[in-house]
Amino acid sequence: MPDSICVTTAPTENQVANILWRDIRSIASNCRPPLYDNPILTTKIDAGEKWYAVGFTANESNVEAFQGFHSRRTLYIIDEGNGVNKTFFDARHKIAHNPDDRFLVIGNPRGPESEFYRCFQSSAFNQITISAFDTPNVQQDRIVIPGLITLDTVNKWREEWGEESMEWKTRVLAEFWEDSSAGLIPMSWIDQSFARYVQRFGRNSEGFDEFESGIDSRYKLHATDVSTEGRDETICGRRVANVISRMEPFHDSSTTAIAHHVEVQYNRGYKGIVDAIGVGSGVVSTARDDGYACRAYKGSEATEMRDKTGQNTFANTRSYAYWLIREALDPRNSEPLDMCPDPKLKEDLVGLSYREVAHGKIQIETKADVVKRLGRSPDRGDTLAMLCYGYPRFVIPEPVVDVSPNDYGRIKKANKDNFAENNPLLRFYVSNN
Repeated sequence: MPDSICVTTAPTENQVANILWRDIRSIASNCRPPLYDNPILTTKIDAGEKWYAVGFTANESNVEAFQGFHSRRTLYIIDEGNGVNKTFFDARHKIAHNPDDRFLVIGNPRGPESEFYRCFQSSAFNQITISAFDTPNVQQDRIVIPGLITLDTVNKWREEWGEESMEWKTRVLAEFWEDSSAGLIPMSWIDQSFARYVQRFGRNSEGFDEFESGIDSRYKLHATDVSTEGRDETICGRRVANVISRMEPFHDSSTTAIAHHVEVQYNRGYKGIVDAIGVGSGVVSTARDDGYACRAYKGSEATEMRDKTGQNTFANTRSYAYWLIREALDPRNSEPLDMCPDPKLKEDLVGLSYREVAHGKIQIETKADVVKRLGRSPDRGDTLAMLCYGYPRFVIPEPVVDVSPNDYGRIKKANKDNFAENNPLLRFYVSNN
C-alpha cells in the first residue's frame, strides 16, 4: 500500500540479512507478476516514495535511525526479540503513534528477564503463541513447509528432555520458562549479586574507582572475548577482587587495536586473559610480541581441574570456567561475586543447563546450543567465565589443606600462570602419603 514503510531489525547482521531478509527476498523474487519494478536489495525493497521496506541491525548506534522513519503507516518488526536492547522497545512510544502504525515483536520464549517476556505481560500488546503442535509439519506429520519443526523432532525431544524440562516448555510449547531457579546458576543469585554491587558502588558505579585504586594488582584481571569476523561483539571485562565492573563492548575489530587495549589495561595493573580460539589467537600473539604477558583461554581444551569440593571433574575448560561462576555467585560464600547490573549478562547466565557425560564429568550446555537458544553469542557470559577462570583462585576449599604430592603437582601445573609459593590465596601442606 503506498505511503507505507516497513522497518525490521534483529540483534545481529547475520540475523537481519541472512535469515529474515533471505526469506523476504525469496518470497518477493518468486512473485508472479513481480511485485516491484525496482531491484530487491540485500536488506531493502523500494517501491516508491515513502513506500519501502528496510532492515538493519539492532545495535546502539542505530537507535536514532530506528526512530527516524515517518509515514502514514509504519510497521516496525523486531525479530529475535530476546536479544534486542531495551532501548528499541522503549522507542515504540516515540515512533508508533499514528492510528495505523504497528509494532511487531517475534521471538522464542526464554526466561522472565527479557523485554520480550515483558511484552507478553503488557496489555499494550496482543499476545500470540505458536507452539510446535500448531505448525503444519507437526499437525500433518509431513513436510508442508521445509525448515519448520517436524513431528519426528518433537518426539525425539520428548524422549531426550522430558515434558517438564525447560527445553521442552520453551522450544516445543513456546512457553516462557519462569522457574529460573533451575539450571546451573539460579536467577536469584544473579539478582543478589547485582543488588550488592549497587549497594556498594551506586547504580552509576560512583564508588568503584576509589575501590579499584586500593586493590593490589595481583587481584586485578582483564578479560577479552573477541568477536569472530564482525559477528556479535568484542566484550571487555574487569575483575577487581570479588567485583566485576561494567562489561564494555570494544568496537575496533582489528587484532592490533584489541591487543593494544589489553596492553593499556596491563599498564593499569591488570593481568590479561583473551579467548584465543580463532581471531583471539592473533590478539594473544600480538600482545606477547609486544612484551606483555597475556594468558590464552581455550574453552574447548581438556582440563584436570576439579570443583571446590574436589569431587567434580569437567568435560572441558569452558565447563569448568562456568562452574567457577556458579561457585563465585553462591551467596553462601563469605565474599560472593558482586557484578555490575547488565541485562545481557543476566540473559547469558539464566537457564544454562548442565549434565554428566562420560566418566561422570560435568558438561555445561554447549555454546552452539546457547547461541540457538539466545539467538546470539553469550559474549558477556564468556567474558565472566574467563574472569573467574583466570583469577588467582584455587580449587582447595580451606586456607590450609593436606594434599598428596601428586595432587600438589597437578594443581601447580594447571594453575601455572597464577601459581606462586607465597600467594596468600594458596597455602598447602604437602603430605607424605
